[in-house]
Amino acid sequence: MTKPPNYDQDPAFEEIIDVLIEKTKQGKIRWEATGKQSIFVSAVKGARTFTVGLVHYVDPDGRQSVDPTLSVADSDGELLFEMQKEEVRPLYSLAKRVALHIDERVSETLDVLHGV
Repeated sequence: MTKPPNYDQDPAFEEIIDVLIEKTKQGKIRWEATGKQSIFVSAVKGARTFTVGLVHYVDPDGRQSVDPTLSVADSDGELLFEMQKEEVRPLYSLAKRVALHIDERVSETLDVLHGV
């Protein structure tokens, strides 16, 4: 059920991030690599596609920064909203871990080392 907007408060971006993290840890959401370094994607029930990545930019003072970003698109691929905030970083790290099978690779590497 959709709640009417309360424009006195920020949208529930943090809740979306929290639910994505929780469902990913439960194995209900799977992330895939996109072929582009540092960008990972998950399609959920054909209704929403979530993309997490890192945005590299140079601020007006010439300092380089990297910010995590979460984009949400509908079933037609139309961008619904995007958030670029530090709170996305844990989701980005988890999506990367899942998409690149980091846990399996670490386990295999330990097997190799223990076999020496």
